[in-house]
Amino acid sequence: LGEFGYYIADFPDSGPMQQLNALHSKYPFVSNQTRSILMNTYIKFYNMYDNPALREKVVRIFEENKKHLDAEIQQRATEYLSLASNIKEDTVNTVLENMPMYTIKQSSILANMQKAQAEVTDKNVWHEKEAMREAAAEELRAQQQVHEQMEMAAAAPPPEEEPDLLMGADLGPGPAAPAKEPEVDPLDAMFAPAPAAPAPAAAAAPAPDLGGGLDDLLGGPAPAAAPRQPAAPASVMDDIFGAPAPAAAAPAANAGFGGLFTPPKALDEAQLADVKTKFRSLLMSDKGVLFEDANLQVGVKLEFHGPNGRAIVYFGNKTAGSSITGLASTCTAPGGGCRIAANSVAPMVAPKQQVQQVMNMECQDIFNQSPQMNLEFECDGTKMKFSVDFPLVVSKFIEPYKMATKEQFFNAWRSTQCTPNPPESVVFSTAAPIDVAANIQGLTAGFRLHVLRGVDNNQDNFVGCGQWISKAQPPIPVLINVESNLSAQAIRLTVKTPSQALAKALQPLLKTALGERAAREA
Repeated sequence: LGEFGYYIADFPDSGPMQQLNALHSKYPFVSNQTRSILMNTYIKFYNMYDNPALREKVVRIFEENKKHLDAEIQQRATEYLSLASNIKEDTVNTVLENMPMYTIKQSSILANMQKAQAEVTDKNVWHEKEAMREAAAEELRAQQQVHEQMEMAAAAPPPEEEPDLLMGADLGPGPAAPAKEPEVDPLDAMFAPAPAAPAPAAAAAPAPDLGGGLDDLLGGPAPAAAPRQPAAPASVMDDIFGAPAPAAAAPAANAGFGGLFTPPKALDEAQLADVKTKFRSLLMSDKGVLFEDANLQVGVKLEFHGPNGRAIVYFGNKTAGSSITGLASTCTAPGGGCRIAANSVAPMVAPKQQVQQVMNMECQDIFNQSPQMNLEFECDGTKMKFSVDFPLVVSKFIEPYKMATKEQFFNAWRSTQCTPNPPESVVFSTAAPIDVAANIQGLTAGFRLHVLRGVDNNQDNFVGCGQWISKAQPPIPVLINVESNLSAQAIRLTVKTPSQALAKALQPLLKTALGERAAREA
C-alpha cells in the first residue's frame, strides 16, 4: 500500500484515510518486526497523499512511538517524525520517492532451452552417432576384462579342502545351555531396599511434629491435622480478589481493601488511607505518586506495549539538610501471572535529590493480585520498613481496540461469546458524586480502553473496547458497558469477554477505579 496504494485510492472505501485506518487497527496486535514495516508504510502515506487529516494522524502515531521499548521502532518513529516535521518538502519527496517499477527479464534457463530447441537436425544426429560409438567401445572393453579374469582363474591352483572334524556324523541337537542368571542393574542394586532391621527392645521417643510435610514426602504416616480456628468475619472488600486469606494469630489493625491492597507495615491510619487513595489513582493513570511522607516521596511512571511493560520508580529526598541512607527497594510478583526484573537502587539520596529504579515487567497469564513493593530507609535516625502494593494489575496489559461507530461496537458485543451469556452486571454506589468525564479519562489512560460515548440516548453512559495481551495465549477481546445514574450516585457495570477468569479479575479493578463504595449484585 505504501508503494502502490494510489491505484485503489479512488475506489469506494479505499481512500488514503481508510487505508491508514485499516492498517493501524492491527498495529497493537502484531509483532515488533511487523510494526517496523508499518512505520515505513505510514511515512510513505505521508509523502504520497496531500491529506492534512492523514498527515496529522501519521505524525501523532510517530509521537506515540518515540519512546517505544523496542529500539528499532523507537528509532524509526524518531527519524520519520523529524523527516515529516523539520525538513523541506522536496527533500521528503527525494528520500521517499517510490521505488522504480520492476523490470521483468527473460529467464536465462528459458533462453537456453529455446536455443537448444532451435539447433539443426543434423547436429542432433551427429550427437546420436557419437553416443552409439561410445557405447560400443564401452561394451568391447567390458568383454576384454571378463576374458582376462577367466584366464587368471584357470591358471590358479585349486584351493585345499578343509577337513571335516565331525566325519559327517549327525550328532543331533546338543544339550540345552545352562539357564543364564538374570543381569542385575547396578542402579537397582544400589537403590534396593535394605533388609528390615529387627525391632528394638524399647520403643524410641516420638519424633517432633513437623506438620506432616516430611512424613508425606518420605512415605511415612502423616500426623493428624490440628483443628482450624474459625475465620474472622469477611470485609466488604474481601470479594475483590476472591476469598480472604486465613486469619492470622493476631489480626492487624489496618487490615482491609480486600486483597487488591495489602496494608503497609509501620504506617499509621492517615498514611494508610493516603496510600490507598494513591493506589486507586494509579489504576486510572500510568504515572503518579505511590508513597509520600515528610522525608521521602516515591513516584512511578509506567509504560506498556503488548505483554511487556517498564516502570521507572523515583525516590526523592524532600528534606533540606538530611540524607536518606540504607534505601532498599524490592518488588515481588505473586504467583506466575507476571514477572518482574528490577535493578538495584542507590542506597543514599542527598537532600533535595532523587534516584531511580528501573523495572521490566512481563505478563505471562491472568493474575489477580498486584506485586508487593518492600521499602526500607533511614533518615534523621529514624528507620522505616514497610510494604505497599505496586500498581501493576492485569488491566495494564490491555491494548485499545478502536471502533468508529456504535454499530461496530454492537456487532462486536453480539459476536463475543462469554460464560455466562449474557454476562452478569453489577450495580454499586459511589463514595463521591460521579464525574463521567474523569471516568472516561481514567479508563482511557489507566485501563487503556478505547471509549465510545453516545451509544444510547443517555449521554452519561459509555462503552469501552480493547484486547488483553499476554505471553501465554492469543489476545482476548474485552468489552465493557458503564451506565451512570448521577442522581442516585450509582453505576451499573458489565464486562464481556470470552475468558471468565479475565472478567472476574477486571471487574473489581473497574469497580474500585470508578469509585465503588458498597457493591451489590444486579
